[in-house]
Amino acid sequence: MKTMRFKLQGMSFPGRRWLMGCLIISSFTIVAGWGVADYLGAKARREIIKESHATTMLLAARLTYEVKKMEGVVKSLSLSPWIAPALTAPTKENIERANSTLDRYNEALSASVTYLLDKTGRAVASSNRREADSFVGKGYQFRPYFTEALRGHGGHYFALGVTSLQRGLFASCPVTGPANTPVGVMVMKTDLDQLQTQFRHQSYCFFVSPQGIIFLSGKAGMLLKSLWPLQPGERNKLIGSRQFGNGPFEVLLPREVTDGMEVRLEGKWYLASRREVDREGWSIVILAPQGRIAIYESIGVILTVVVLLLLIIPISLAYHTMKSAEVLRRSEERFQQVGENSQEWIWEVDRRGRYVYSSQAVRSILGYELAEVIGKLHWEFFDPEEKERIVQEMRGYFDRKETFFRIACKHLHRNGHQVFLECTGAPLFDAQGEVAGYWGANRDITERKRAEEEAEKIREKYKTFFETSRDCVFITSTDGRWIDFNEAAVVLFGYQDGEELRTTRIANFYENGQDRQNHVAIIKEKGFSQDYRVNLRKKDGSIINALITAVPKKDQDGAIIGYQGVIKDLTNETMLQERLFRAEKMEALGMLAGGVAHDLNNVLGILIGYSELLFDKIEASNPARSHALHIKQAGERAAAIVQDLLTLARRGVPVVEVYNLNRVVEDYQKTLVFERLLSSHPGVKVETCLDPELFNIEGSHVHLGQTLMNLVSNVAEAMPRGGVLTVKTENRYLDRPVTGYDEVREGDYVVLSVSDTGDGIAPTDLKHIFEPFYTRKVMGKSGTGLGLSVVWGTVKDHRGYINVETEEGKGTIFSLYFPITRKQVAENQVSSSVLEYMGNGQTILVVDDVEAQRELADRMLTKLNYRVRSASGGEAAVEYLKTQAVDLIVLDMIMAPGMDGLDTYIKILQIHPGQKAIIVSGFAETGRVQKAQELGAGGYLKKPYSLEKLGMAVKKEILSTKHTKEH
Repeated sequence: MKTMRFKLQGMSFPGRRWLMGCLIISSFTIVAGWGVADYLGAKARREIIKESHATTMLLAARLTYEVKKMEGVVKSLSLSPWIAPALTAPTKENIERANSTLDRYNEALSASVTYLLDKTGRAVASSNRREADSFVGKGYQFRPYFTEALRGHGGHYFALGVTSLQRGLFASCPVTGPANTPVGVMVMKTDLDQLQTQFRHQSYCFFVSPQGIIFLSGKAGMLLKSLWPLQPGERNKLIGSRQFGNGPFEVLLPREVTDGMEVRLEGKWYLASRREVDREGWSIVILAPQGRIAIYESIGVILTVVVLLLLIIPISLAYHTMKSAEVLRRSEERFQQVGENSQEWIWEVDRRGRYVYSSQAVRSILGYELAEVIGKLHWEFFDPEEKERIVQEMRGYFDRKETFFRIACKHLHRNGHQVFLECTGAPLFDAQGEVAGYWGANRDITERKRAEEEAEKIREKYKTFFETSRDCVFITSTDGRWIDFNEAAVVLFGYQDGEELRTTRIANFYENGQDRQNHVAIIKEKGFSQDYRVNLRKKDGSIINALITAVPKKDQDGAIIGYQGVIKDLTNETMLQERLFRAEKMEALGMLAGGVAHDLNNVLGILIGYSELLFDKIEASNPARSHALHIKQAGERAAAIVQDLLTLARRGVPVVEVYNLNRVVEDYQKTLVFERLLSSHPGVKVETCLDPELFNIEGSHVHLGQTLMNLVSNVAEAMPRGGVLTVKTENRYLDRPVTGYDEVREGDYVVLSVSDTGDGIAPTDLKHIFEPFYTRKVMGKSGTGLGLSVVWGTVKDHRGYINVETEEGKGTIFSLYFPITRKQVAENQVSSSVLEYMGNGQTILVVDDVEAQRELADRMLTKLNYRVRSASGGEAAVEYLKTQAVDLIVLDMIMAPGMDGLDTYIKILQIHPGQKAIIVSGFAETGRVQKAQELGAGGYLKKPYSLEKLGMAVKKEILSTKHTKEH
């Protein structure tokens, strides 16, 4: 310092001034240099923040789009007509329909899993139900998306899957029932693998929860760590919700990140940029390296040094300014070139919505010149039909400063036709953070939109035919796998659900495997098949006769990739034709047998008469006497055969006597024929099960006994190795026809059934068993071959029906249906206690959908001194009781169409609380009968009923003092 001071003191004034000038210039230069360095550092900082903001905006827009798409899909799915019934009426059919709907949506959206929760949070249906980690039966009531949706809010939820432990986006929506109240929650989960790749372009780019948990990241090692410290109590709360697993949530930064903050991570400094994605507080965080700031500041230092050394600070500054301007110009040129060459309409509007920039694509899309667009309001180009809706929607985005993504808008072309555009836009902010305008891009989707509308019309037509057709409509692959089919296919082949049918190969349905090969060959040769007749096998092994009409399904190159068509079931038609043919054949054989029997009777009369005369004239010691006896016995056996032929011909079978089949069975068991049967078949055990309250029938005791004898004999001979022969009688009411070997019409019947435990009857023999002389036994050894033919003829003479149930190796059941009669066997058998259940003029309403049943009940109750009113159904009964009152209702449980007995009784109780009623039905007592009795209905009476049973049930209920329960 002393030396320097000495030199300055010895220096001349100009030198000192020069030195002072240099010092001043140097000081100013250094100050200016530091200013330039600070300016360049701030510029680098702004560029980093701007780039980070652009990246966070695009990522936020992408996440927002995924969220909105998922929420929209789940809302649409919750309104499907197949979803709510799975919660309100969870039958197996409704659950299956819901599962099929979930499968279609899950596949269309490429989602991870779609599932339906009931009000308790338990999954009742799921697209992953066939997987090892199926959701079905598991509870998710602890998930916030469930509790919020059950309150009617719905929304989205980012979390780890409880079962899969995979990160996903969950979207939920309430499912409402008939009263518009939530009955469950619809949930769809999609994996975020594609979004994960968007974060790999930045060193440190995170999708962070409100608590700071990293959910998506460019670095896999940082997933599920905490970017900043958790608040007290939040760790346990997160672990309890299982949203991000069990931790440990390692903390990376000392405090919560804010936009523009400088943070130090892994030994380096970064500049933070943060943008919130939704109202929940989820945000995109980018930690951008600050290397550029150091570089820019270094440039300032270098420039300062250069100026000090070379005194070219003005030149350097000018050069730097020129280079910056050139970079900006080139950047603007590149942006303009991209905009002008893009097929999308790139645009920018100010905060008022006026266009300040438009790319050339507006000419090809809307037909306007640039001068006609710039300065115009953006909604001036909307279609007037949707202008108000779109303007309101756009204003919402402007007010919320939100990015909108792929909004479909209708615009008008300059020549007047509609143009569909897909619009995407993001806000532009000024230095104060206020929205200065919007920029974006519009894509012309007119052709796609029209194609989608046309395709939707075609799909609707196809869907209507596909779902409502009673025939099986199918699509199969070339290798014999089901691709798609309607509900009629499941019913046709006798499967419980579509999934079970789908796993069965097509070839397994053909009775003859060669039929499928021939069918495919015909389709390939002709290009189609029409009414291809084939026998197909159902799940239970039964065979159906069907017609198949099919065409090949081809790809774009014309190659066959499958087959589609319709299968029509002809089984019922074939059975009706067979029954008609059988009846005509039996009628023809009967006529033939009657003619033959008539002629044989004349011959046998002479044969038996003369043999008797001859027998009486020959001495007992004469050997010829035994010959005459053999002739007489042979004639009598021939006469018995003639009697069978007459029965087959339906001649002379009087149906005038009233008999009880129990008596016919008991009388047969006392005959020598029955004893010989037991002795000749020692391995056969005979059991009887006779209904003690069996109704009577009208018929011939002799012919009915002969029928029972023939039937028991045939059944016994069907068990050469022994077994159990069961004879059973019962009352049976049919409210609809029963289709089997014979078609049994609805009505009241007494049923006589004879069953065995033998080998059963082969299908090839079953259709012939009632034909005369058709037998597998040795003719003349076991019978005449007319036994079952006589059974057929006798049953038909008694206006009855026959049904045969058989299975090879498991035995056969013959069931004979005879119409009942209300007549008594004898007057002295009528109950002497009828006075016990006589009425006293009370009014009774009979409700039954069958007119004959109403008339029968009317006559019986009138005979018992009651006043009777009748209604043909539940609706008519309710209307009648709105203005009238009755003492008792006789209510049929099964009525169609319309309300059944339970629903009718509930409506009646609303009008007349405590109304007395008894329930009648042709079916066994069901849960709905018991429910009606819980509500106050009295006894249950099974059809067909007798006068005594009806009278006792009515009298008992009228005298009762109980009251109906609250319902």
